Amino acid sequence: MPQDDLYVIVKPPINIPPTVSYHYMKWYVNESGRNVTLRVGRRLWLVKLLFYKKNSFCRFSSGWLEFMRDCDLKVGDTCICKMIDEENLEFEVSFLKGKKFRDSPVNGNQLSQNVIDITGEI
Repeated sequence: MPQDDLYVIVKPPINIPPTVSYHYMKWYVNESGRNVTLRVGRRLWLVKLLFYKKNSFCRFSSGWLEFMRDCDLKVGDTCICKMIDEENLEFEVSFLKGKKFRDSPVNGNQLSQNVIDITGEI
């Protein structure tokens, strides 16, 4: 089971939903089309997770762009997603705006399996 949080780094083009770390999500999901809940304070967003075992591939889908817009996410921002309900796939999300992620004490090498971005690169 993953011990780290899931990180989403916003990169251009921002209209493409992100690829999600398969290695992280395989602990929680075994079927495509499940919704995950992203929670920021009291607000909730349902985001569809497409899960492809055969290709070891996951992607956030419908609901992600609305979440980005409502949270005013820009290129360079980072979402830190902490799993708070494994059964219902609910994440508490916090943000680092702009280059704060690169300047934070978090070492990118330690996060490589859990870092996702909207270009699909890990």
